[in-house]
Amino acid sequence: MRYIFYILFFTFFINSPVFSDEKVYFNTNTGDKLSIILPKGYCDFSDTNIGKEALSTLKKTLYNQVIEPKLVYKICTSDKLNYPWGYVAIFKQKIPYNITQSELSELSIEGFQDKTTSETIIKDINKNHKNFDTKTKIDDISKMNILWNDKDALIFYTTTKGSFEGEQIVEVVTGSIFLYKQYAYYNYMVEKLSQNNPLKVAQELLNSAKATKEQY
Repeated sequence: MRYIFYILFFTFFINSPVFSDEKVYFNTNTGDKLSIILPKGYCDFSDTNIGKEALSTLKKTLYNQVIEPKLVYKICTSDKLNYPWGYVAIFKQKIPYNITQSELSELSIEGFQDKTTSETIIKDINKNHKNFDTKTKIDDISKMNILWNDKDALIFYTTTKGSFEGEQIVEVVTGSIFLYKQYAYYNYMVEKLSQNNPLKVAQELLNSAKATKEQY
């Protein structure tokens, strides 16, 4: 169970308003139609040429993992794919109806704390990069730091180190895991180390989770 649910102030969070922005629909492998409300100021670009390439690379990266990327998004006012950018993935199977957000978060945290799991995932991802010739390598994923955990979402961040076409890259990845319509959503935002603001991103991801759950 640890491996299945693994993947990447109090006043500040509680009192911040919820903003609704772009609503994006996507389908699951089982034919269910799901949706998510993206963080404010971000737009889905999955259907553009660069978006298709980014989504294809993500799917290759996570080929043998238990989550599947469904869409990529970026700042609406930017014509290019710059930092920060994000993507949404879901657990490939429906979550049993009796599993709660609290239990999902607890299982996820257990996975975060399992160093063997992290090492296995890095090994699997690098194997995928080699098989698909993506010219990318992951060297390290740091400890997951929990920023927020309540009935709406689990918010965390980590630092990843690797290389792309020989260039060293260090990124800060802030993620949220939340349960909606019996699916575990994984919403990640990626920033450059030199420009990261995980607390700000965490609030945007929390707002997104709340808005998604409250849209009906």
